[in-house]
Amino acid sequence: MTVETSGNIKTMMLNSYNNISEEYFESSKQPEILKNLIFSLTLFHSLLIDRKKFGPIGWNSASEYDFSNEDL
Repeated sequence: MTVETSGNIKTMMLNSYNNISEEYFESSKQPEILKNLIFSLTLFHSLLIDRKKFGPIGWNSASEYDFSNEDL
């Protein structure tokens, strides 16, 4: 089974957020800080996935590594 990346960064971020439950945020001692960290992490992850489609133009060198939800 393969996972196809969606068309834009917003959709990829929403897909990442759908994998996180609200209870996970509320179980933290500082949920607002955790939400900010998760937002930053999902944004960075979505940008990495989006830049892959440009190949060597998007990166300094070609990379064979696939970034997936498990990396997030």
